[in-house]
Amino acid sequence: MSKTMLGGDLIVVDDFYDDIEAVRSYALSLEYDPPEMSGHYPGIQSTRPAVSPRLKDLFSEFAGVPLEPADGAVYGNFRVGLEAQVGDVAVHLDHVEWSAIIYMNEAPMDQTSGLSIVRHVDLPRVKVDEALLQELNVADRKEFDRTWVRPSSSDMSKWQRVETIDVKANRLVLLRSGNYCHVVENVFGTDLESGRMTHSFFMDEAQ
Repeated sequence: MSKTMLGGDLIVVDDFYDDIEAVRSYALSLEYDPPEMSGHYPGIQSTRPAVSPRLKDLFSEFAGVPLEPADGAVYGNFRVGLEAQVGDVAVHLDHVEWSAIIYMNEAPMDQTSGLSIVRHVDLPRVKVDEALLQELNVADRKEFDRTWVRPSSSDMSKWQRVETIDVKANRLVLLRSGNYCHVVENVFGTDLESGRMTHSFFMDEAQ
């Protein structure tokens, strides 16, 4: 099953991998950086990526534009969010054009989890495009991030949820993430086996 939202900027594809258990087993066999190296976001990240040319082709096909790994960004690493860890950034705007995450496991039955697209309550619309930047008189998305997103990143009273994509094992969420503020909803688990695991890719459109 696939579903397209936000005018083609958000694509959700279920049953993405042919053998999700094999991919997850490989992910569990990898080494992970310690939590203190996780940066602004809660979780631990694999020290090595898992990639294939076919993945880039699939992401490009679903996005409708040719994509390539963004310079200096994560591409193919696994990330595990743990409920005991708290980052200093919640709502954020990626400094790449597209992101793809594949959920590698289910959330607990008694807990919701996922990715929410959000709009700042003081802004007229959700998409951070060139027209909005001009209206706000900010030079680019990095300035928008500094002035609008980070000051209220952890204050959810400043944000309205527009779409939420629930965690479901083997679900791909492909988002034009440089144009939409978003937030991870509720990480879970206490260790590598039970934590919220994703396979993560950050990409730009090919020039």
